Amino acid sequence: MTFGEIPVGTGKIQQVLCEGEEWRVHYRATYWKGITEGATYSLQPGDSVSVVGRVGLKLIIRPISSEASLNT
Repeated sequence: MTFGEIPVGTGKIQQVLCEGEEWRVHYRATYWKGITEGATYSLQPGDSVSVVGRVGLKLIIRPISSEASLNT
């Protein structure tokens, strides 16, 4: 399945760029900046994420499991 030319799949957080807002994500042998839609999460290096889309050169990501906590 694809979304905006990006196949939907799984990536891994490599680095926190801006806590709760932006991360470096390893996805399909390439490094991307990743963001979430609306909610902020406490994602850490090594956490797995679902790639659900793309905005410009940034991937839209969501945590896969309870590895990440939702920041309120």
